[in-house]
Amino acid sequence: MPQHVYARLTGFGLAVIPQAPFRIQYAPGDGDAIDVQHQSPQGQRFARLIPDQGGYKSKIDQYTDSLYEVLDVEKGPDTDQWRIETTIFTVAWPRGYVLCSNNFPQDPGPFDLVGP
Repeated sequence: MPQHVYARLTGFGLAVIPQAPFRIQYAPGDGDAIDVQHQSPQGQRFARLIPDQGGYKSKIDQYTDSLYEVLDVEKGPDTDQWRIETTIFTVAWPRGYVLCSNNFPQDPGPFDLVGP
């Protein structure tokens, strides 16, 4: 059974809903692109999402059959930064921090931010 996701990323006209468990970070040297890792029962899956004028481009690795194994993309707010959204708050996602799913509600918050 899939793990419930309590946080998503929004920005650049997109809403990104990762498959849990996940780790998301800014793609090294690629502007506002994000790298998303999903630990599926079949092993780690990977996708890079690159915002592109309200739409997006994506790349997957050789172990990933489809972008949707890793994340879903919907229309989102047209902001010029990525934001972390939950059902009760939104916050700017700081560069250098990795957004990770956790075991909420057993854990104290809906996601973890792992920093430098």
